[in-house]
Amino acid sequence: MQGTQVKSALIPLDTLREQIAQAIATAKAYDVPSVCVRLGIQQAVADGDEQEAFGSKRMYVRRRILSWDEADLLALAARVLREYASEDLENTVSEMTVHAAHRVSALVRCDVLKALNPLETLFGEMPLIDCLSEVFGTSVIQDDPVGLLGRNSLHGQIIQHCLRNDDWSHEELLRKCGALTCSQTRFFALLTKLLHPMIRRDAEQGELASAIDAALSRDGFTVRQTGMESGYAIYGVCRAQAGVAGTMKNLIFASIGEKPELVFRDAVNNDVEIVRHADKVLVFDRFLPSSGLLLWKDLRDWYAELQGISDPISAKEQLFRRLRQAVLGARSAGEFAVFQGYYERYGGLLGDRLPALIPQVYLHYDPYTRVGRESCEILKKTT
Repeated sequence: MQGTQVKSALIPLDTLREQIAQAIATAKAYDVPSVCVRLGIQQAVADGDEQEAFGSKRMYVRRRILSWDEADLLALAARVLREYASEDLENTVSEMTVHAAHRVSALVRCDVLKALNPLETLFGEMPLIDCLSEVFGTSVIQDDPVGLLGRNSLHGQIIQHCLRNDDWSHEELLRKCGALTCSQTRFFALLTKLLHPMIRRDAEQGELASAIDAALSRDGFTVRQTGMESGYAIYGVCRAQAGVAGTMKNLIFASIGEKPELVFRDAVNNDVEIVRHADKVLVFDRFLPSSGLLLWKDLRDWYAELQGISDPISAKEQLFRRLRQAVLGARSAGEFAVFQGYYERYGGLLGDRLPALIPQVYLHYDPYTRVGRESCEILKKTT
């Protein structure tokens, strides 16, 4: 978080309140009361509210959410982030939700940093200061805005020990930047940056991915290829899952008629072919994000490309109708209630952060080869 170090997922609720208030305080003072109404902080604008907001926009918001519990504050934070950009708030929400249960220990972070020392350069040919600022925040790296600290500032020390001279190891540099105490979101962003093909490619990229993966595995995390860019691998950090390693493929779902008939063309690589009723189902064939979680926006963007829809709102509406049609076709009142209730309750609340609820997922294993299937079909027709 920019200018803020997070040492654990146990973040005080007052920190969350403060960051919510600071994000809303970027609005004009005379708009703050109406913003609070729109965000559900207060029911209506009362006499004197605008004058109070002019006194302190931040305190105006804080006073109205002092008694809110964690669940309500997190829901409010999600609404705020849809209107106002705040790196601090976004990182805090991530720490309290996505990264709350599974943590990378300081010991493992140390092991990861040591694995970086053999690298010739940390960020390849990219500017060191710019890359560090992108990962840790400009206010952390360029921490001397008025020039009073000189060489004593972190920015000055980096220039002295990493650019003019070369007497800091990569590990020492990243420790100085806060890699051992920063948010887990930021720590993973550092690793993703180090493994990006703009920084390193091919053998060097693969070797570093393996070294980081070996260290993270102690805490149940893994480095995994999450996508491709211009033919180059994109890596991310995610929770290690039990079972066969590899990328997700063959997500076949949302039938609106007969169930699809599937065969494995390559059992080792899990390559599946739909041999009948392919026109009745949807097939999501993209990489999952590094979190391992398929979000509604990912599904929407894929569907928009599949159908040639340029308007995201239209794509969202058409995709929802298509999924709803599949659920209705199942003729299950319980399934429909869960599907409809989930998107009604959480769609507006979480927006782009909404995990996709996938209806009617199919995975049927057919051991027959194509010749075997054709023989069986002929046999059925002649008996």
